[in-house]
Amino acid sequence: MSNIVTILREKKGLSKSELARAIGKNRQDIYAVETGHNKLNMKWAELLAPVFGVTPRDILFPRETVTSNISISAYSYDDGDTDNILVTIEDSFIYRILPENEQTKFNVFFADSPLSIAGIARTDALFVDHAIQHPVRSGVYIVDVGGSHQVRHLSPLTDGQILVQADFHEERVDAAKLRVIGKVAMRLTAM
Repeated sequence: MSNIVTILREKKGLSKSELARAIGKNRQDIYAVETGHNKLNMKWAELLAPVFGVTPRDILFPRETVTSNISISAYSYDDGDTDNILVTIEDSFIYRILPENEQTKFNVFFADSPLSIAGIARTDALFVDHAIQHPVRSGVYIVDVGGSHQVRHLSPLTDGQILVQADFHEERVDAAKLRVIGKVAMRLTAM
């Protein structure tokens, strides 16, 4: 799981061993802090802050000013007018709130129509895990419907078919004929 220590270490181009030497610790200690096996506390923050050029508070309570410079890309939703971006979500935010697994790649999909059965509203940001393309559990998925990506609630049935639900329509589909893009891992709704 990436945390602020991992992000700042990688930004500085340091290996775990190099960071450990700089603060008088060993590589295993750095690994334990980065993975959450050891708690990131004030003592650690005071050791790490000078190496990263930030304050201990920036490490313990990461602010947008710290992480915004590290983000590689952002996902945006706009209403067609490039001067009027409605939503921007930075990678650093995504990595802090989603279950962390270095092998998982999430893409953001903005719902263009509601799906009441799943509580999804138009323009919700849906974080899609592309590694899950075969529904084994009921849930919200992005599916290819005639070349268009659509939000659907999928429920596997005992006969090998999938119950595909939209707001005012449901049908049973042979699992082999269903093209699943990914499973929605999380949604972000504007209030």
